[in-house]
Amino acid sequence: MLERLRIVSIRLGILVLVAVPLACDSSSPTTPSGPSAVAGGGTVAFSAADVLAAAAEDGSTLKVSAPVPQSPIANTEVEVLTPTLTVVNSESQFISGVNFPQEFQVYRVEGNGILTPVESGIVPQGAGVTSYVVQAPLVDDTPHQWKVRASFDGAFGPWSEMAAFRTKVLVTIFEPTPLQPAPGEVVDSIRPVLEVKNPQIDGDPGLVFIEFQVATDSNFQDMVAILSEEMGQHAGIDTPLTGPAQSALAREEKTSAQVSVDLDHETVYFWRARGTNGAPSTFPGAAAPVSVTGEFSAASFFETGAEAVVNAGGSSGGGGSASSGTADDELDLSAVTWLHHNVSSWPQTATITSTTVGGPPICINHTKVGQWPTGDFSGSGAIVDSNVWVFANIGGTWYAATWEWLRAGTTCKDFRASDFQTHVNGAAPLSSWTPRSGEQIGLMVSTPARLGPNGPVNERSNVVLRNWP
Repeated sequence: MLERLRIVSIRLGILVLVAVPLACDSSSPTTPSGPSAVAGGGTVAFSAADVLAAAAEDGSTLKVSAPVPQSPIANTEVEVLTPTLTVVNSESQFISGVNFPQEFQVYRVEGNGILTPVESGIVPQGAGVTSYVVQAPLVDDTPHQWKVRASFDGAFGPWSEMAAFRTKVLVTIFEPTPLQPAPGEVVDSIRPVLEVKNPQIDGDPGLVFIEFQVATDSNFQDMVAILSEEMGQHAGIDTPLTGPAQSALAREEKTSAQVSVDLDHETVYFWRARGTNGAPSTFPGAAAPVSVTGEFSAASFFETGAEAVVNAGGSSGGGGSASSGTADDELDLSAVTWLHHNVSSWPQTATITSTTVGGPPICINHTKVGQWPTGDFSGSGAIVDSNVWVFANIGGTWYAATWEWLRAGTTCKDFRASDFQTHVNGAAPLSSWTPRSGEQIGLMVSTPARLGPNGPVNERSNVVLRNWP
């Protein structure tokens, strides 16, 4: 037996390592380990000469046929980005029942016809057919090709013919519909609210945001503001629309955002919106996120009113009537730009008794702790009863925004100065503000107001000013 294998090795011109038992009955032939097991669970006895061959013209060194691609083939459109590739197995030319691992290679077809390798992998041979699931999500709406060959101990059979398929468009975000301001409307604010009817969506893109763009020209080259709001949310703006078509829409069917910079008076502005999953989505069966962005809506336009008209309209921000506040407020609330709902006229039923500022925690103790109605006002499943407000003087103007929700009966948040800008729900300019040591800030607590007045009561505490340590 030893002499026979030595001659085979010389004739094939390759090195074959064979484990030979020391016992006298050393005639047992070798069998491949692991992947060479028969599909039924047994093993097949064969010698190296039964499966190995000198390199053929195509470079193959296994005595096997080429696998035959079964699916997807013939430019079939697949509906997942991690498709399953299936072939009819290779067959040994001189011995049956041997399982050879199958090597798959996948390519993306570029626009110029060039094949770019995107993935390869080896899997054990199945019974009759072998399947391989693509691991990394492929590019959506793109042609791909793939091929397969058998392998064994560093030797390979001939490649299969190339098979072709195309990934399908899995998700479509259609255009949103502008609702307000109406085309040509003269608005009484230099920070108007923009609102759209949410876009139709085919498929599951995950979390979708609406991007609003404001410009001075219809081509959107001179951009003034770009806003983003989670679809179905309103960034604390309470702006119900009027009219039969608009009133038929539920609040979650619309999305609104308030322009984050002061616009010029008596000026025409153009605006549009589109949906995007911003934080990319994960499709069923996919192992990584895929970004989806919809088309822009038709452009609309509005005009800002004269300065006198704007002032009369109350440019105090996100809705609500303006008030200078109460004697307990340490700030003139009529001079505040409210980035969320204006609560200056809400009854002050709570008085702040003490505060802790620093990092962390930040605490606001007041006389109505645990007494305000509770509910899932944040939409997160958390039972809350109030919002913490933060006031900042930026460029000589006081701005106010809801900073955090408070769970029922609590007064503290385990945050520090740098957490203000990431927890004001995108309310510029507070969204890029961090208090400096010695800087004066304002604090207040109210019943839920981030998404407009929520709950059966609309009440607040007084506003106190504190120096940041």
